[in-house]
Amino acid sequence: MNAILEMPEEKFHRIFIDSVPHYRVLGFSLKERGLGRIAYLLPYAQTLVGNAETGEIHEYAILTLIDAACTTAIQTRLDKFHRTATLDLRTDFLRKSRAKAAIICEAECLRLDSNTATTRAIAHEGDPSDPLVIATAAFAIIAIRAA
Repeated sequence: MNAILEMPEEKFHRIFIDSVPHYRVLGFSLKERGLGRIAYLLPYAQTLVGNAETGEIHEYAILTLIDAACTTAIQTRLDKFHRTATLDLRTDFLRKSRAKAAIICEAECLRLDSNTATTRAIAHEGDPSDPLVIATAAFAIIAIRAA
C-alpha cells in the first residue's frame, strides 16, 4: 500500500498542504484520497474574489488548486515520495464560479512512468456534472537523492 494513503490525515495535511505557504494561505483541505486520485477543497474567502461585482473566485486560485491536486494525485501512485515539476497544465474554463461557493478539485493520475506522469482534473462546486474547469497536465518526476 502507498505510504501517503496510509498516513493519518493530520500528517498528510502537514506535509502536503501546511508545508506549502500558498496552499496554506489559500486554505486548501483534503476532501478525499485514494490510489491515483485526490480531491482538495478550496473554501470561499472574500480575499480570493477576482471580480467584486460577481463574487467569483479568481482564476489563479483555481489554477493553483488544480496544480496542487494533480501533483498530489501522482504521489498516491508512487512507492516513495518524489518531487514533481509541472511541465504542462492545460485548462478549459467552462464557466465562472458562483459567489460564496467553495471549489472542489478532483484529480487523477492517468499515466506514470519513471520520469513523467500525466493527470486530469475537474474543478466544480459540488456537482462534477457542472464543472468550472477541466484540465490535463504533464509532470516531471524527480527522484530525491540522499546527500
